[in-house]
Parts: sequence; structure tokens; C-alpha cells
Amino acid sequence: MIDDFLSNAARGRRIPADLPADLKRLWDGLSVYSSVEAAVRTAARASYLGRFVATLDLALAPSARWEQTTPNVWHYTVWGEPEELLKCVVNVNPILVARQRP
Repeated sequence: MIDDFLSNAARGRRIPADLPADLKRLWDGLSVYSSVEAAVRTAARASYLGRFVATLDLALAPSARWEQTTPNVWHYTVWGEPEELLKCVVNVNPILVARQRP
């Protein structure tokens, strides 16, 4: 879905006032991970991220750019047109999180 590839800026979300200056440029990009495992670990801890992980082949988006961002070595930010990034999806998997018993 194209909405999944909209940055916080494109969604009209305001940059938090307390966001460090060096991270403000990330507001125009999308948070991605270099491995499915790292994405699943992150999504399992933050249910608001959704229930699926998409694998992207960024070679299919010649105008997209990306770089490793934040201290997390698996975290990257990708900048590109949402329509072009959507075309990069090569796989989508559900996040299977075991429910904890009370």
C-alpha cells in the first residue's frame, strides 16, 4: 500500500521539538533495517509499526538513496518516491510474535 511508503513529513507529522538536530533530516525518509530479523525484532517490540515486514530490493529504485543512520548498526533510512519504493517490494511476511501467558 502506498501509504506504507510515506515519510513522517509526507504524512504531515510535526517534527518533535526535542528531536536532536542531526536526526531531523531523517523525518523525510523511511526507517528500514538491513535484515528481516532486525526488522522483526524491532516490530515485535513496537506493535504500532504493524504486523508485516516487507523485503525491498532497492536496486529496483534507481533514484532512491539510503544510508546507515542512528547508532543501531542494522538501521538505515531510505529516501525516495513512495511509488518507486512500493515497486521495490519483493516479499511480505507476517510478524509472528508468541503471546505471553498471564
